[in-house]
Amino acid sequence: MRFDRYEPVAWDGTWRERFKGWTKQQVLEFYWRETGYDTVGFKLLVNQGEGISDSFWRKHQPKVIALTRPNVIRTAVSELWAWHQGPDAWAGSAEQPTRPTAWTVDAQKLLSLAENYKAHNEHIEQWASWFGLESLSVTYDDILTDDDGYLLDASVNDRLCEYLNVEPLKLRAGITKRLPFALDNIISNWNEVEPQLRDKGYGSLLDEYGLERG
Repeated sequence: MRFDRYEPVAWDGTWRERFKGWTKQQVLEFYWRETGYDTVGFKLLVNQGEGISDSFWRKHQPKVIALTRPNVIRTAVSELWAWHQGPDAWAGSAEQPTRPTAWTVDAQKLLSLAENYKAHNEHIEQWASWFGLESLSVTYDDILTDDDGYLLDASVNDRLCEYLNVEPLKLRAGITKRLPFALDNIISNWNEVEPQLRDKGYGSLLDEYGLERG
């Protein structure tokens, strides 16, 4: 983040100290007032955005990009893997993920997480409309990147620039798949888990990388 009237400062704790005691709305108002750019971006989780008054959004009318993870089963499996593996679950290079040793998954816990992520996606999609804001729906799959961190899909790149009304440029996101492997190859009790997922209507989300056992 660079400012016209302030020296650029990395988010290394300096800004945290500067804004100590400020409300989220005060911080955003500061950025809106002091930045020298026409386009300033913030990443807010839905629950963070809800802590800011309606009048703030209606006053500034920001353009909202609703970023979701449609494959809630994959998202839930990734979270379960992180719990299973511990703090070092995502250590190493994200560009070259290593196939994990298959582990046993609690189907009910997986389904519960998937339902939570499904509700979260719906919440994200609806949030902007509650404040009468313009929004663009984008998925994490849309913004997957190459080895240099640039978006793989040029059409998504152009769509984002057009939506934000900025000059065309190559966008970087650094988004890669953490577990790009067939689910039946990384879940040891897949024969027990799969029928329960299909019974709940998640069959279409299970074959993203193929099922190796047939």
